[in-house]
Amino acid sequence: MLVIAASYIFYGWWDWRFLVLIAVTTGCSFLSGIYIGKAKKQWRRKLWLWGNVGLNLGILCLFKYFNFFVSNLQAILSPSMLYSKILVEI
Repeated sequence: MLVIAASYIFYGWWDWRFLVLIAVTTGCSFLSGIYIGKAKKQWRRKLWLWGNVGLNLGILCLFKYFNFFVSNLQAILSPSMLYSKILVEI
């Protein structure tokens, strides 16, 4: 709980808008843990586990690599194409 509280304080101090993102990922991870515990079959536990890992890695990749891929596509396709940047300092 200390690590979660410290993360909320750190990211909230930096930019309060990231608190929603952290709350969503925390809630999804918590619910996945509950469903993993309730699942009777091994394949369902693995499904919840890998679904949660995929969700968290997908969010990480979106914030880390979105601007990189969009800027490369912009350079290849059209220099006049406009896009909105996502803050990547997470």
